[in-house]
Amino acid sequence: MIEMAFVLPGLLILILGIMEFGSIFFIHNNMLFAAREAVRAYAVGEVDSAGAKVIAEDKLPPYANINYTVKVSPDNATNRERWVEVSCPMSQAAIVDPLGIVSGAQPLTVRVYMRQEN
Repeated sequence: MIEMAFVLPGLLILILGIMEFGSIFFIHNNMLFAAREAVRAYAVGEVDSAGAKVIAEDKLPPYANINYTVKVSPDNATNRERWVEVSCPMSQAAIVDPLGIVSGAQPLTVRVYMRQEN
């Protein structure tokens, strides 16, 4: 019983940490997929910047309480490099935050670049 009292808090913190990392990694991977699909369509000329933003927003999973922000490079950029950036607050990407570690963290941000074709 005494050993359990010493080991259980550390074990619970370890399990919650694994859940936090998994949740944040999952959201990051979904954001990366949405940005990659949107910038590909934008770079090959299928859509303009507004269309790329719509594609990225449609590809993002609709999980509760996650407010995604999508930014797209302007259509009139002088260079041929196109980008799509997706971000969300780190505190919303986490499932639980028992120690308050992620509540003040920087936003979770993904930016994908591609060269415009033709």
